[in-house]
Amino acid sequence: MTTYIGDPVRSVMIAEPVFVSPDACLREAASSMVAAGIGVLVVGDGVRPMGMLSERDLVEALSAGTDPDDIDVEAVMSRNVISASAMDPIHDVALQMFECEVRHLPVMEADQVVGVVSVRDLLRPLLLSALDPGAVGTGAEEG
Repeated sequence: MTTYIGDPVRSVMIAEPVFVSPDACLREAASSMVAAGIGVLVVGDGVRPMGMLSERDLVEALSAGTDPDDIDVEAVMSRNVISASAMDPIHDVALQMFECEVRHLPVMEADQVVGVVSVRDLLRPLLLSALDPGAVGTGAEEG
């Protein structure tokens, strides 16, 4: 099935976000990222995000000489969580990520995180749209 830039972001999001406790150490968080093959963790209680921890956050902390066993996630996570609604169109989410200079967003539905979307997840529908400007609608017409 082709995904269009007018389709809801839920059609391209990773549907099982990985959460990490704010009091987990950075080594534990990094191990979770590696095990799941992802570049961001949602910091929180498994329902609502209190922050996000990205690969970039980890690299910045480590390059400052932080011991990954002695500092917790809450100390280095990004606190200003910007999110998308599961039904937001892909093109709106891409613009929001560009304007806010973020590479990952939690996707929310009824005050719960239901997924995470990355720039990479948005790349295919955006490229297809650029190559075929007539394909900017939604996939609903495909039936």
